[in-house]
Amino acid sequence: MRSRWIVLIFVLLLVACNKNEPTPSTPSSANVHVKIVDLIGGLGSNQLSSDMQTQIVTIPNVDVVNISNWNGYNKDNYAAILTEKAKYADSDIYIVAHSFGGDAGIQVAAKLGENGYIVKRMYVFDPVKISSDDKLFVPSSVQVFKWFKPSNFTLFIVSGNVEGGTYILLNGDHNSITHDLNTLSSIVAEIASD
Repeated sequence: MRSRWIVLIFVLLLVACNKNEPTPSTPSSANVHVKIVDLIGGLGSNQLSSDMQTQIVTIPNVDVVNISNWNGYNKDNYAAILTEKAKYADSDIYIVAHSFGGDAGIQVAAKLGENGYIVKRMYVFDPVKISSDDKLFVPSSVQVFKWFKPSNFTLFIVSGNVEGGTYILLNGDHNSITHDLNTLSSIVAEIASD
């Protein structure tokens, strides 16, 4: 009976000691350079949540502020970024988006620019414009903008065209290009190198 109590106390002590440890991807101090990343998925599902988040969280001092599905221009994305900017004076903003999330992400970047913020890098996978005009414009607040288009046509997806930025053609369709591990690795490497 006594040995059970000793084991129980030992386990409780281990849990208590590890309780306040930050996760490897969570910045532990306001004095470090933080990379604020907002992931905005497409209509109905978020293809960016699994593969991209798995790789993004390996970056030192990264703060993934939002992983959301598209639901129109989402003020929560903007608010989440501002909350983190207030916590970390020395930080950069990154946006990674897919499909309708591309249009929403561009709107978030434009709103950030209107309020004096810079988006260091923005990556958009096969952006879909919400309105009938299929043109999307890179906001002046975005320093580096890359947009990825699929090589295969996807039925019922009317992709938007982006005015500006760097265009990259990827093998695959509308959804599969978000799982291209080489592309995801290069995005993570670029964010990590800043």
